[in-house]
Amino acid sequence: VAADLSATLLAVAQRKTQRYAGLLTLVRADMRQLPFDGCFDAIAQLFTAFGYFPSDEENASVFSEVHRALHPGGRYMLDFLNARAVLDDLRPRSEHTIEGGRVIQERHVENGRIVKDITIETGGTTKHFQESVRLFERDELVAMLIGKGFEVERTFGTYEGLPFHSAAPRCILLARKRP
Repeated sequence: VAADLSATLLAVAQRKTQRYAGLLTLVRADMRQLPFDGCFDAIAQLFTAFGYFPSDEENASVFSEVHRALHPGGRYMLDFLNARAVLDDLRPRSEHTIEGGRVIQERHVENGRIVKDITIETGGTTKHFQESVRLFERDELVAMLIGKGFEVERTFGTYEGLPFHSAAPRCILLARKRP
């Protein structure tokens, strides 16, 4: 089962996963109100798909919903950015070319969040987007998980399983729902 709030991204996922028809279910859902109750042995939340809501309470509600969706003893993997490394390596501006155009990204820190202004110029049109993600430190995430009924079992700093440290690119937490 894969869930996303974006109908557009679910349509893309549907096209890209056609060979798994019958094996994969795509669900449109808000992670603050998951339509599952005690259904899963494991849940993975990948590529910093967390921290986008305006308040810490809304972000923490995601952990409550994941907890509710897991079987007792179920596992949860949260892949998040390493806030310290992001701040240390913040590139205020980047630009790259795409088919017939370019993408410009400008980044800054505002109220404990990374704000990214994105401009896409292609085919004579210009589109603007903005993303904002809360910079949670590892200890803040661990405290939130514990407060929502999880035990954090392991922390990694890379997808290869290397240890977490201040300069690691990721903060990957493996947690278990307390029985």
